[in-house]
Parts: sequence; structure tokens; C-alpha cells
Amino acid sequence: MAERRGRIVAAAAELIRETGGTDFSMEMLARRVGVQPATLYNLFRSKSGLLYALLYRCLDDIVRDGLIFTSTDPIRRVLEAAEVAAGLTTRDPAVLRPLCQFLIGVRDDHRDLAMRRSHEFWRAALEKAEEEGLLASAAEREALARQLTINFLGTMDVWVHEELDAVGFRAQILYGTALLLFAIVDDGRRPLLGRQLRAAQRKLAPRVFSERDRVTPVVPLSPQSKRRR
Repeated sequence: MAERRGRIVAAAAELIRETGGTDFSMEMLARRVGVQPATLYNLFRSKSGLLYALLYRCLDDIVRDGLIFTSTDPIRRVLEAAEVAAGLTTRDPAVLRPLCQFLIGVRDDHRDLAMRRSHEFWRAALEKAEEEGLLASAAEREALARQLTINFLGTMDVWVHEELDAVGFRAQILYGTALLLFAIVDDGRRPLLGRQLRAAQRKLAPRVFSERDRVTPVVPLSPQSKRRR
């Protein structure tokens, strides 16, 4: 059954890539795989269940690859996780863009599970920061993981609607991640985050909003910088 589910999910990804969207019917997919339409409903219950299964496969790739760290520094690890997650999300836009655009409008148990899996990814990315005492408590880790999830999913919505390209998506994810970390780290780690914010800002400025509505992101100042000014 697992092998059959995998073949069906892979065929759904092919159809999205070929048609440029998720408007294909379950009957079309059944013909592609060589099964009866009833088989699809028995395995996935609905079209949204099938598409969420495809999304979970993509999320599994992100969780597996995103948690292979090259740095031992806890702050760099969170930035690493953000960069890898952004790269994996944008590596197959022909599938993920229309898939996420469809699922954004679907509210059911599948969405809750996807949110929990994203939250777990960021909790794991913050694990070493908590172990080394950079976070005040486990509750702060939970709150920061939740906000990093919201940052990622909100940026994904902008990317899904083609208001960001892959470079802009990565820059926005890194900017938001660094900005959230900047608020909770000590002054000794803020120069690293400041450099990350400025690097992301340079790539981000031309990519979001129209000329009329554009607002340039601001790199926050440390308390010492504020006093010097």
C-alpha cells in the first residue's frame, strides 16, 4: 500500500508540473496511475488529502535535509536551517507553487498537521540554542519556534503568488529569521545577525511590493549603537 501511495503522489506531482496547476481531476490521475478512481479515495479520502500527502513528502525532504548542520554555533544553526528550508522549498516551484496555492484555502485536519510539522522543524533548529542557555526557557523556545513558523509560511504565501522569486524568498526568510533572533540574543551575537540582515536586505529591497508601496527593511541597532548615535 505504501508503494502504491508513493506512485500516486509522484504521479500527482507530474500532473501539476505538466498542467501548471492542481485543476486535474481524480479520474485523470487514476488513469495516469492505472487504478480505479475509487482506489484514490480509499487511500486519500479526498483530493485535498492527496495533495497534502504530496506536501508532506516535500516537508519530509526539508526536515531531513534541513537538520544536517555544518556549524556548531547555535545561532548559525538556525540561520542554516532557514537557508536550507528556503532552498528546498524553491527548488521545484512548478510543483510547490500551485500545490501550496491550492492548500492555502483548505482548512481541515491536514492543515493542522502540516503546521505542527513546520513548528517541530523550527523547534529542532532551536534545540542547541536552548541547551546553551541562549533562550530563557523552554517556553521561549516554543514561542520563537511558533513565530519562525509564521515567518516562513507568510513568506511562502508571498512567493506562491509570484511576488518573490527564489532569491527574494531566500533573502526574506533569512531576514525574518535573523530579525527574530536579534530580539533575543545578547549583544555579543548581534554583529553576526546584523551582517546577515544587511546581506539579506541588499537582495530583498528590489523584490517586494510595487515602487509606490515599497518600504526598505531596517537593520535594528544594538543598545550600544543607539547610544553612540
